Amino acid sequence: FNGAAIDFDGNSKTISNLTSGSISNNQSFLGNFTGKCTDLSITDAKITGNEYCAILAGQTNAEISNIYVTGTVNTNKRRTRGIVGYLTGGSMSGCSAKVSVKSTSGANIGGLVGQAYAGASSNVSNCHLLAGSVVEGAGESVGGIAGFSNTPIIACSVKNSTITTANNACGGITGTASADITDCEVFEVTVATTNSKSYVGAVAGRNQAVVSIERCSS
Repeated sequence: FNGAAIDFDGNSKTISNLTSGSISNNQSFLGNFTGKCTDLSITDAKITGNEYCAILAGQTNAEISNIYVTGTVNTNKRRTRGIVGYLTGGSMSGCSAKVSVKSTSGANIGGLVGQAYAGASSNVSNCHLLAGSVVEGAGESVGGIAGFSNTPIIACSVKNSTITTANNACGGITGTASADITDCEVFEVTVATTNSKSYVGAVAGRNQAVVSIERCSS
């Protein structure tokens, strides 16, 4: 959509076997868009791309709710994720995924959001990585919900997953936190860095600001 404003109501429908094999930016169902996307499932997706690579949207300033995705996402660049690559505004709520996300040389890699950069007035809430893996081969900031987030994360969970990076900052919820994390759960998850790197946490790998982590469990 190349940044166009849209209001996409999925009407509780399912898109199956979405495939993208182009090595370019914003490889995803909606690409780069603003507006609203609700009530949609995308199953068995296979996405390969460059920067801002995801199943639903590459870059977005939008209200995203009630989205469910399954599949694989592979790239060699940053801001890779299961649902949204780069959340620059708006919010996400009620979204969930079972995904395998892999980048070979990028930063800010997440199970649901690569980089949540919508600010403190927004949030990522009630979103869940139900099962899967998030693997980064060289870059830092890797998390089950978001790789990097300056947006509050509320009532989210990561379960039955593996989160790893060959660089710094790996967390069950977010790799690098620059906003509060509240009421989140991490269960049956492996979180690890390799190559003797630093900053590993069950909830957050690294806090990069004055951040509160409250009522979370792992």
